[in-house]
Amino acid sequence: MKVSRAIVLLLALSISVMLSPSDCFARQGDHERDEVRQRGRGPGEARGRGPQADERREQEQQAGEESIWTEDEPRGPGGPRGPSRRGPRFELTDEEIKEILEGIKERDADKAKELESLRKEDPEEFMDQLRNEGREEMGKIFRRRAEEWFQRAQAEFLQWLEKNYREEAKELSRLKEKDAKLYWKKFDSVRDKYLRIYEQERRNPELATILKEDLALRETRDELLGKIRDTRSGRERGELIKQLEEVVAQRYKLIIRRQQIAYEQLLKRLEELNEQIKQSKETITNWQDEKVKEENVRNRTRELIRERVPRFRW
Repeated sequence: MKVSRAIVLLLALSISVMLSPSDCFARQGDHERDEVRQRGRGPGEARGRGPQADERREQEQQAGEESIWTEDEPRGPGGPRGPSRRGPRFELTDEEIKEILEGIKERDADKAKELESLRKEDPEEFMDQLRNEGREEMGKIFRRRAEEWFQRAQAEFLQWLEKNYREEAKELSRLKEKDAKLYWKKFDSVRDKYLRIYEQERRNPELATILKEDLALRETRDELLGKIRDTRSGRERGELIKQLEEVVAQRYKLIIRRQQIAYEQLLKRLEELNEQIKQSKETITNWQDEKVKEENVRNRTRELIRERVPRFRW
């Protein structure tokens, strides 16, 4: 059973990584979906971001705060294991639980009936056995959720692109109807170009505005450089160089402001770290208290004993 659970948890981790963070979207057709999965990310997932990743990190942090024994447990994708079972896990909806039970019932009606009874008697044990017995259905649910996330992420990014860079969005729309391969090649290029701006609009609108302006200035710079290389007129070349200097000066101001924002973020992070240091020191002081130590050791020993005592099923 431990091996089976490990397989399920590894599958959950694979899907979480795919969801977690922003460079991959669901596509129509099996061939297109394979290309999506080869990229392995959705918008916002680059560098380990995304809603699932953020939620998982928050849950893991909470789990670590709840128990002094967190690091004593195996740290798998399901979080800390043990009697409390407080680690982050792939939560199933009632509809998904019903779907898994129906699948088990088709293979083994008696087992499905046993699980239904167990669901009322011991919900935690029920979920463990459900995940173990319903590995096939769990896999389908993971893949379905991933597909839904990809589609939603794609739609959100394209909606943003239509609002901010309409010509790029129109070109993508035309390619999608004519040539799917060219569409996704162009999409990747557009995504790489605008991804940081897209992400920062939700996190730091001021920085997003600076990035937009900087992108426009860099495009103007490249255009001017092309003209400078091509022109044979000394007078025209002088005018172009003057325009280039103005563009570079504007970029310089943006770079300074961007650095200021980074500095302000570092100060904020430093304040947060100082607060964490203070709390950590207080926690250590508390744990060093003899009474607290004795109580924690006694409670943990009881938990470990209770965990290994087989439960009789009436």
